[in-house]
Amino acid sequence: MTTTMTTTNPDPQPAPPLVELLDAPPPIMRRPLALIHGRAYAAAWLYVRVTTTESRDKHGNLVPHDPPLVETRLRRLVLRQDGALFGPGGDAPLSDLGLDLLLPEMPHPSRTWSTGGIRAYRAGSRPDPVHVFNRIADVVSRFVDFDRSLADQHTLAEMIACYILATWFLPAFNVIGYLWPSGERGSGKTVLLHTVAQMAYLGHVILAGGSYASLRDLAEYGATLAFDDAENLSDPRRSDPDKRSLLLAGNRRGSTITVKEMGPDNLWRTRHVNAFCPRLFSAIHLPDNVLASRSIVIPLIRTPDRYRANADPLDDEAWPHDRRQLIDDLWALALAHLPELRDYERAVNRRAHLTGRCLEPWRALLAVALWLDDHDAQAILHRTTSSDRVSHPAAPPSSRRPRGRWPTDRTLGPLRDPLHPLPARAIRPGDRRPDRFGHPRTLWLCH
Repeated sequence: MTTTMTTTNPDPQPAPPLVELLDAPPPIMRRPLALIHGRAYAAAWLYVRVTTTESRDKHGNLVPHDPPLVETRLRRLVLRQDGALFGPGGDAPLSDLGLDLLLPEMPHPSRTWSTGGIRAYRAGSRPDPVHVFNRIADVVSRFVDFDRSLADQHTLAEMIACYILATWFLPAFNVIGYLWPSGERGSGKTVLLHTVAQMAYLGHVILAGGSYASLRDLAEYGATLAFDDAENLSDPRRSDPDKRSLLLAGNRRGSTITVKEMGPDNLWRTRHVNAFCPRLFSAIHLPDNVLASRSIVIPLIRTPDRYRANADPLDDEAWPHDRRQLIDDLWALALAHLPELRDYERAVNRRAHLTGRCLEPWRALLAVALWLDDHDAQAILHRTTSSDRVSHPAAPPSSRRPRGRWPTDRTLGPLRDPLHPLPARAIRPGDRRPDRFGHPRTLWLCH
Protein backbone atom coordinates (compact mmCIF):
# COMPACT_ATOMS: atom_id res chain seq x y z
CA MET A 1 0.00 0.00 0.00
CA THR A 2 1.46 3.27 -1.06
CA THR A 3 0.66 6.54 0.74
CA THR A 4 1.01 9.76 -1.15
CA MET A 5 1.90 12.90 0.95
CA THR A 6 0.56 16.16 -0.36
CA THR A 7 2.08 19.43 0.96
CA THR A 8 0.55 22.81 0.42
CA ASN A 9 2.59 25.97 0.18
CA PRO A 10 1.73 28.54 2.90
CA ASP A 11 0.25 31.88 1.83
CA PRO A 12 3.01 34.37 0.94
CA GLN A 13 3.59 36.93 3.70
CA PRO A 14 4.54 40.60 3.10
CA ALA A 15 7.99 41.72 4.09
CA PRO A 16 8.04 43.20 7.59
CA PRO A 17 8.09 47.00 7.71
CA LEU A 18 11.37 48.74 8.34
CA VAL A 19 11.45 50.80 11.53
CA GLU A 20 13.96 53.63 11.84
CA LEU A 21 14.50 55.91 14.82
CA LEU A 22 14.35 59.61 13.98
CA ASP A 23 16.70 62.11 15.59
CA ALA A 24 13.90 64.68 15.95
CA PRO A 25 10.14 64.81 15.46
CA PRO A 26 8.97 65.84 11.97
CA PRO A 27 8.34 69.59 11.59
CA ILE A 28 4.70 70.57 12.04
CA MET A 29 3.03 73.78 10.88
CA ARG A 30 0.50 74.59 13.60
CA ARG A 31 -0.11 78.28 12.82
CA PRO A 32 -1.07 79.99 9.54
CA LEU A 33 2.16 82.02 9.73
CA ALA A 34 5.14 80.00 10.92
CA LEU A 35 8.92 80.15 11.10
CA ILE A 36 10.34 76.63 10.77
CA HIS A 37 14.07 75.91 10.54
CA GLY A 38 14.82 79.51 9.59
CA ARG A 39 12.30 79.66 6.73
CA ALA A 40 8.90 81.35 6.79
CA TYR A 41 5.65 79.73 5.64
CA ALA A 42 2.15 81.18 5.25
CA ALA A 43 -1.09 79.23 4.85
CA ALA A 44 -3.93 80.54 2.70
CA TRP A 45 -7.44 79.34 2.07
CA LEU A 46 -8.32 80.09 -1.55
CA TYR A 47 -11.19 79.24 -3.83
CA VAL A 48 -10.27 77.14 -6.86
CA ARG A 49 -12.28 76.14 -9.90
CA VAL A 50 -12.07 72.41 -10.71
CA THR A 51 -13.00 71.39 -14.28
CA THR A 52 -13.58 67.65 -14.86
CA THR A 53 -13.71 66.33 -18.45
CA GLU A 54 -13.58 62.61 -17.65
CA SER A 55 -14.30 60.36 -14.69
CA ARG A 56 -14.85 56.66 -13.94
CA ASP A 57 -18.13 54.99 -13.18
CA LYS A 58 -18.61 52.30 -10.53
CA HIS A 59 -17.40 49.64 -12.97
CA GLY A 60 -14.13 51.46 -13.68
CA ASN A 61 -15.08 52.62 -17.14
CA LEU A 62 -14.09 56.07 -18.40
CA VAL A 63 -17.04 58.42 -18.78
CA PRO A 64 -16.55 61.65 -20.78
CA HIS A 65 -18.36 64.80 -19.70
CA ASP A 66 -19.59 67.17 -22.37
CA PRO A 67 -19.92 69.89 -21.23
CA PRO A 68 -17.26 69.45 -18.52
CA LEU A 69 -18.23 69.44 -14.85
CA VAL A 70 -17.18 72.70 -13.17
CA GLU A 71 -17.01 73.00 -9.38
CA THR A 72 -15.82 75.76 -7.05
CA ARG A 73 -14.03 74.53 -3.96
CA LEU A 74 -12.21 76.04 -1.00
CA ARG A 75 -8.70 74.66 -0.67
CA ARG A 76 -5.81 75.18 1.72
CA LEU A 77 -2.45 76.10 0.20
CA VAL A 78 0.94 76.99 1.68
CA LEU A 79 3.23 79.70 0.32
CA ARG A 80 6.91 79.45 1.15
CA GLN A 81 9.20 82.43 1.70
CA ASP A 82 10.83 81.99 -1.71
CA GLY A 83 7.45 82.21 -3.49
CA ALA A 84 6.87 78.49 -4.06
CA LEU A 85 3.19 77.57 -3.70
CA PHE A 86 2.16 74.12 -2.49
CA GLY A 87 -1.33 72.74 -2.94
CA PRO A 88 -4.02 72.47 -5.64
CA GLY A 89 -3.16 74.80 -8.50
CA GLY A 90 0.30 75.52 -7.10
CA ASP A 91 3.84 74.55 -8.05
CA ALA A 92 3.77 71.23 -6.19
CA PRO A 93 1.40 69.17 -4.06
CA LEU A 94 1.28 69.63 -0.30
CA SER A 95 3.02 66.29 0.12
CA ASP A 96 6.20 67.87 -1.29
CA LEU A 97 6.22 70.64 1.32
CA GLY A 98 8.16 68.56 3.84
CA LEU A 99 5.92 69.64 6.72
CA ASP A 100 3.00 68.10 8.53
CA LEU A 101 0.05 70.52 8.52
CA LEU A 102 -2.05 70.84 11.65
CA LEU A 103 -4.43 73.67 10.67
CA PRO A 104 -7.92 72.32 11.31
CA GLU A 105 -9.82 75.60 11.02
CA MET A 106 -9.88 78.44 8.55
CA PRO A 107 -9.45 81.95 10.04
CA HIS A 108 -11.96 84.66 9.23
CA PRO A 109 -11.77 85.47 5.49
CA SER A 110 -11.18 89.17 6.17
CA ARG A 111 -7.91 88.27 7.94
CA THR A 112 -6.47 85.82 5.43
CA TRP A 113 -4.28 86.40 2.38
CA SER A 114 -6.18 87.03 -0.84
CA THR A 115 -5.58 85.36 -4.19
CA GLY A 116 -4.45 88.65 -5.72
CA GLY A 117 -1.95 89.23 -2.92
CA ILE A 118 -0.44 85.75 -3.35
CA ARG A 119 -0.18 86.21 -7.11
CA ALA A 120 1.67 89.49 -6.58
CA TYR A 121 4.08 87.89 -4.12
CA ARG A 122 4.81 85.01 -6.48
CA ALA A 123 5.44 87.53 -9.26
CA GLY A 124 8.21 89.10 -7.15
CA SER A 125 6.35 92.05 -5.61
CA ARG A 126 7.54 92.90 -2.09
CA PRO A 127 6.03 95.81 -0.12
CA ASP A 128 8.31 98.50 1.27
CA PRO A 129 8.40 98.22 5.10
CA VAL A 130 8.43 101.97 5.69
CA HIS A 131 5.49 102.53 3.35
CA VAL A 132 3.47 99.83 5.12
CA PHE A 133 4.40 101.31 8.50
CA ASN A 134 3.30 104.79 7.43
CA ARG A 135 -0.05 103.50 6.23
CA ILE A 136 -0.67 101.69 9.52
CA ALA A 137 0.16 104.84 11.47
CA ASP A 138 -2.17 106.88 9.24
CA VAL A 139 -5.05 104.49 9.95
CA VAL A 140 -4.43 104.57 13.71
CA SER A 141 -4.26 108.36 13.72
CA ARG A 142 -7.46 108.52 11.66
CA PHE A 143 -9.61 106.84 14.31
CA VAL A 144 -7.92 107.38 17.69
CA ASP A 145 -7.19 110.67 19.44
CA PHE A 146 -4.17 110.45 21.77
CA ASP A 147 -4.53 113.94 23.22
CA ARG A 148 -2.95 114.12 26.72
CA SER A 149 -1.71 110.55 26.49
CA LEU A 150 1.88 109.26 26.76
CA ALA A 151 3.09 111.48 23.90
CA ASP A 152 1.76 113.51 20.98
CA GLN A 153 -0.61 112.18 18.31
CA HIS A 154 1.94 111.08 15.73
CA THR A 155 4.28 109.43 18.23
CA LEU A 156 1.53 107.30 19.77
CA ALA A 157 0.17 106.38 16.33
CA GLU A 158 3.64 105.20 15.33
CA MET A 159 4.08 103.27 18.57
CA ILE A 160 0.80 101.44 17.97
CA ALA A 161 1.90 100.82 14.36
CA CYS A 162 5.10 99.18 15.63
CA TYR A 163 3.04 96.99 17.94
CA ILE A 164 0.75 95.96 15.08
CA LEU A 165 3.78 94.98 13.00
CA ALA A 166 5.14 93.04 16.00
CA THR A 167 2.02 90.84 15.98
CA TRP A 168 2.93 89.74 12.43
CA PHE A 169 6.50 88.93 13.46
CA LEU A 170 5.54 87.03 16.60
CA PRO A 171 7.21 83.72 15.54
CA ALA A 172 10.57 85.52 15.68
CA PHE A 173 10.14 86.84 19.24
CA ASN A 174 10.50 85.23 22.65
CA VAL A 175 8.23 87.62 24.56
CA ILE A 176 5.61 90.23 23.71
CA GLY A 177 3.88 92.81 25.88
CA TYR A 178 0.21 93.65 26.17
CA LEU A 179 -1.48 96.95 25.33
CA TRP A 180 -3.93 98.26 27.93
CA PRO A 181 -5.96 101.33 26.80
CA SER A 182 -7.45 102.91 29.89
CA GLY A 183 -9.90 105.79 30.31
CA GLU A 184 -13.41 106.79 31.20
CA ARG A 185 -16.48 105.82 29.19
CA GLY A 186 -16.39 107.29 25.70
CA SER A 187 -12.64 107.87 25.70
CA GLY A 188 -12.05 105.66 22.65
CA LYS A 189 -10.76 102.45 24.26
CA THR A 190 -12.99 100.16 22.21
CA VAL A 191 -12.22 102.14 19.05
CA LEU A 192 -8.51 101.58 19.62
CA LEU A 193 -9.10 97.86 20.11
CA HIS A 194 -11.09 97.57 16.89
CA THR A 195 -8.52 99.64 14.98
CA VAL A 196 -5.66 97.40 16.07
CA ALA A 197 -7.66 94.21 15.53
CA GLN A 198 -8.48 95.23 11.95
CA MET A 199 -4.77 95.33 11.06
CA ALA A 200 -3.05 92.97 13.51
CA TYR A 201 -2.31 89.34 12.71
CA LEU A 202 -5.65 87.44 12.84
CA GLY A 203 -7.03 90.19 15.08
CA HIS A 204 -10.23 89.49 17.02
CA VAL A 205 -12.12 91.70 19.47
CA ILE A 206 -13.31 89.41 22.28
CA LEU A 207 -16.35 90.33 24.36
CA ALA A 208 -16.96 89.13 27.91
CA GLY A 209 -19.24 86.34 26.67
CA GLY A 210 -16.56 84.68 24.52
CA SER A 211 -16.16 81.02 25.41
CA TYR A 212 -12.94 79.61 26.78
CA ALA A 213 -12.77 76.99 24.01
CA SER A 214 -12.86 79.63 21.26
CA LEU A 215 -10.19 81.73 23.00
CA ARG A 216 -8.02 78.65 23.36
CA ASP A 217 -8.24 77.84 19.65
CA LEU A 218 -7.53 81.44 18.62
CA ALA A 219 -4.54 81.59 20.94
CA GLU A 220 -3.17 78.36 19.48
CA TYR A 221 -3.21 80.02 16.04
CA GLY A 222 -1.26 82.99 17.47
CA ALA A 223 -4.16 85.38 16.85
CA THR A 224 -4.16 88.89 18.31
CA LEU A 225 -6.83 88.87 21.03
CA ALA A 226 -8.37 92.20 22.04
CA PHE A 227 -10.47 91.95 25.21
CA ASP A 228 -13.04 94.70 25.65
CA ASP A 229 -14.27 95.67 29.13
CA ALA A 230 -11.54 93.68 30.86
CA GLU A 231 -12.41 94.75 34.42
CA ASN A 232 -13.93 91.37 35.24
CA LEU A 233 -10.99 89.49 33.78
CA SER A 234 -8.53 91.37 35.97
CA ASP A 235 -10.43 90.43 39.15
CA PRO A 236 -9.65 86.82 40.14
CA ARG A 237 -12.81 86.67 42.27
CA ARG A 238 -15.17 87.49 39.39
CA SER A 239 -13.37 86.04 36.36
CA ASP A 240 -13.35 82.57 34.89
CA PRO A 241 -10.19 80.88 36.25
CA ASP A 242 -9.59 79.09 32.93
CA LYS A 243 -9.79 82.37 31.00
CA ARG A 244 -7.53 84.11 33.47
CA SER A 245 -4.91 81.37 33.27
CA LEU A 246 -5.02 81.66 29.47
CA LEU A 247 -4.48 85.42 29.69
CA LEU A 248 -1.60 85.28 32.13
CA ALA A 249 0.24 82.39 30.46
CA GLY A 250 0.76 83.66 26.95
CA ASN A 251 3.29 86.48 26.88
CA ARG A 252 6.34 84.21 26.49
CA ARG A 253 7.38 81.64 23.90
CA GLY A 254 6.77 78.10 25.05
CA SER A 255 3.83 79.07 27.27
CA THR A 256 1.26 76.30 27.15
CA ILE A 257 -1.94 75.38 28.91
CA THR A 258 -3.11 71.81 29.37
CA VAL A 259 -6.61 70.67 28.45
CA LYS A 260 -8.34 67.30 28.54
CA GLU A 261 -9.94 66.16 25.28
CA MET A 262 -11.83 63.04 24.26
CA GLY A 263 -9.88 60.97 21.73
CA PRO A 264 -11.32 58.89 18.86
CA ASP A 265 -11.12 55.83 21.11
CA ASN A 266 -13.35 57.55 23.72
CA LEU A 267 -10.43 57.94 26.11
CA TRP A 268 -9.45 61.25 27.72
CA ARG A 269 -6.07 62.60 26.75
CA THR A 270 -4.04 65.64 27.81
CA ARG A 271 -3.26 68.19 25.09
CA HIS A 272 -0.80 71.06 25.42
CA VAL A 273 -2.13 74.25 23.79
CA ASN A 274 0.30 76.95 22.72
CA ALA A 275 -0.92 80.15 24.40
CA PHE A 276 1.80 82.52 23.10
CA CYS A 277 -0.02 85.34 21.29
CA PRO A 278 -0.44 89.15 21.43
CA ARG A 279 -3.20 90.57 23.64
CA LEU A 280 -4.90 93.91 24.25
CA PHE A 281 -7.20 94.89 27.09
CA SER A 282 -9.48 97.89 27.46
CA ALA A 283 -10.75 98.91 30.89
CA ILE A 284 -11.67 101.96 32.91
CA HIS A 285 -9.43 100.79 35.73
CA LEU A 286 -5.73 100.08 35.63
CA PRO A 287 -4.54 96.46 35.52
CA ASP A 288 -3.55 94.54 38.63
CA ASN A 289 0.12 94.22 39.47
CA VAL A 290 0.55 90.94 37.58
CA LEU A 291 -0.95 92.18 34.31
CA ALA A 292 0.59 95.64 34.74
CA SER A 293 4.10 94.20 34.76
CA ARG A 294 3.41 92.76 31.29
CA SER A 295 1.48 95.70 29.85
CA ILE A 296 1.97 99.10 28.26
CA VAL A 297 -0.88 101.21 29.61
CA ILE A 298 -2.18 103.91 27.24
CA PRO A 299 -4.36 106.56 28.94
CA LEU A 300 -7.16 108.02 26.82
CA ILE A 301 -9.67 110.83 27.31
CA ARG A 302 -12.89 111.74 25.52
CA THR A 303 -12.06 113.63 22.34
CA PRO A 304 -13.75 116.80 21.09
CA ASP A 305 -12.35 116.15 17.60
CA ARG A 306 -15.36 115.36 15.39
CA TYR A 307 -13.09 114.10 12.60
CA ARG A 308 -12.01 111.16 14.77
CA ALA A 309 -14.90 110.83 17.21
CA ASN A 310 -17.47 110.20 14.46
CA ALA A 311 -15.31 107.77 12.47
CA ASP A 312 -15.78 104.00 12.76
CA PRO A 313 -12.81 101.66 12.07
CA LEU A 314 -15.29 98.98 10.95
CA ASP A 315 -16.32 101.22 8.03
CA ASP A 316 -13.80 100.51 5.28
CA GLU A 317 -14.81 103.66 3.40
CA ALA A 318 -13.57 105.78 6.31
CA TRP A 319 -10.06 104.36 6.04
CA PRO A 320 -7.34 106.58 4.52
CA HIS A 321 -5.92 103.50 2.74
CA ASP A 322 -7.43 100.39 1.22
CA ARG A 323 -7.73 97.82 4.00
CA ARG A 324 -7.66 94.74 1.77
CA GLN A 325 -4.44 95.88 0.13
CA LEU A 326 -2.93 96.68 3.52
CA ILE A 327 -3.70 93.19 4.87
CA ASP A 328 -2.16 91.59 1.78
CA ASP A 329 0.95 93.74 2.18
CA LEU A 330 1.24 92.74 5.84
CA TRP A 331 1.12 89.05 4.91
CA ALA A 332 3.78 89.62 2.25
CA LEU A 333 5.93 91.72 4.60
CA ALA A 334 5.82 89.09 7.35
CA LEU A 335 6.59 86.18 5.02
CA ALA A 336 9.50 87.98 3.35
CA HIS A 337 11.17 89.37 6.50
CA LEU A 338 10.14 87.09 9.37
CA PRO A 339 13.55 85.39 9.85
CA GLU A 340 15.31 88.78 10.16
CA LEU A 341 13.55 89.89 13.34
CA ARG A 342 15.27 87.42 15.67
CA ASP A 343 18.55 89.29 15.30
CA TYR A 344 16.83 92.57 16.12
CA GLU A 345 15.37 91.19 19.35
CA ARG A 346 18.87 90.14 20.36
CA ALA A 347 20.13 93.63 19.52
CA VAL A 348 17.50 95.16 21.82
CA ASN A 349 18.63 92.88 24.64
CA ARG A 350 22.24 94.00 24.15
CA ARG A 351 21.53 97.72 23.93
CA ALA A 352 18.80 98.16 26.50
CA HIS A 353 19.58 99.62 29.92
CA LEU A 354 16.34 98.15 31.24
CA THR A 355 16.47 94.56 32.39
CA GLY A 356 14.15 91.65 33.01
CA ARG A 357 10.45 92.32 33.49
CA CYS A 358 10.87 96.06 32.93
CA LEU A 359 12.04 95.54 29.34
CA GLU A 360 9.78 92.65 28.36
CA PRO A 361 6.64 94.64 27.38
CA TRP A 362 8.77 96.78 25.05
CA ARG A 363 11.10 94.19 23.56
CA ALA A 364 9.11 93.17 20.46
CA LEU A 365 8.02 96.74 19.78
CA LEU A 366 11.61 98.00 19.99
CA ALA A 367 12.85 95.19 17.76
CA VAL A 368 10.40 96.29 15.06
CA ALA A 369 11.53 99.91 15.52
CA LEU A 370 15.18 98.93 15.10
CA TRP A 371 14.28 96.94 12.01
CA LEU A 372 12.45 99.91 10.54
CA ASP A 373 15.42 102.14 11.36
CA ASP A 374 17.53 99.93 9.12
CA HIS A 375 14.96 100.55 6.39
CA ASP A 376 15.52 104.32 6.61
CA ALA A 377 12.57 105.11 8.87
CA GLN A 378 14.25 108.05 10.56
CA ALA A 379 13.94 108.44 14.35
CA ILE A 380 11.21 105.81 14.81
CA LEU A 381 13.10 104.11 17.60
CA HIS A 382 13.36 107.19 19.79
CA ARG A 383 9.95 108.60 19.04
CA THR A 384 7.99 105.41 19.78
CA THR A 385 9.43 105.16 23.30
CA SER A 386 8.78 108.65 24.68
CA SER A 387 7.89 108.66 28.36
CA ASP A 388 6.95 112.35 28.60
CA ARG A 389 3.33 113.38 28.20
CA VAL A 390 2.97 116.22 25.71
CA SER A 391 -0.41 117.81 25.10
CA HIS A 392 -1.09 118.85 21.52
CA PRO A 393 -4.36 119.60 19.74
CA ALA A 394 -5.53 116.95 17.30
CA ALA A 395 -4.23 117.54 13.82
CA PRO A 396 -6.90 118.08 11.16
CA PRO A 397 -6.75 115.93 8.03
CA SER A 398 -5.11 118.64 5.95
CA SER A 399 -2.16 119.02 8.34
CA ARG A 400 -1.22 115.37 8.80
CA ARG A 401 2.45 114.69 8.18
CA PRO A 402 3.41 113.47 4.71
CA ARG A 403 4.37 109.81 4.60
CA GLY A 404 8.06 109.33 5.17
CA ARG A 405 8.56 112.69 6.97
CA TRP A 406 9.00 113.01 10.72
CA PRO A 407 8.51 116.01 13.05
CA THR A 408 11.69 117.21 14.73
CA ASP A 409 12.50 116.46 18.35
CA ARG A 410 11.73 120.09 19.18
CA THR A 411 8.02 119.42 18.84
CA LEU A 412 8.18 116.45 21.20
CA GLY A 413 10.12 117.85 24.13
CA PRO A 414 12.71 115.78 26.03
CA LEU A 415 12.57 112.15 24.95
CA ARG A 416 13.13 109.12 27.13
CA ASP A 417 14.14 105.82 25.54
CA PRO A 418 14.31 102.33 27.10
CA LEU A 419 17.51 101.79 25.11
CA HIS A 420 19.17 104.72 26.91
CA PRO A 421 19.72 105.47 30.61
CA LEU A 422 16.57 106.71 32.33
CA PRO A 423 16.54 109.87 34.42
CA ALA A 424 16.33 109.71 38.19
CA ARG A 425 12.59 110.43 38.05
CA ALA A 426 11.86 107.28 36.05
CA ILE A 427 8.57 105.62 36.86
CA ARG A 428 8.55 102.40 38.82
CA PRO A 429 5.92 99.64 38.52
CA GLY A 430 2.99 100.29 40.81
CA ASP A 431 3.63 104.04 41.03
CA ARG A 432 0.22 105.79 41.08
CA ARG A 433 1.41 109.37 41.71
CA PRO A 434 -0.16 111.78 39.22
CA ASP A 435 1.95 113.53 36.64
CA ARG A 436 1.92 117.25 35.89
CA PHE A 437 -1.35 116.87 33.97
CA GLY A 438 -3.11 115.12 36.86
CA HIS A 439 -3.09 111.69 35.19
CA PRO A 440 -1.87 108.57 37.01
CA ARG A 441 1.54 107.43 35.93
CA THR A 442 0.95 104.40 33.78
CA LEU A 443 4.11 103.87 31.74
CA TRP A 444 5.70 100.83 33.29
CA LEU A 445 9.40 101.63 33.18
CA CYS A 446 11.92 101.14 35.96
CA HIS A 447 15.65 101.18 36.58
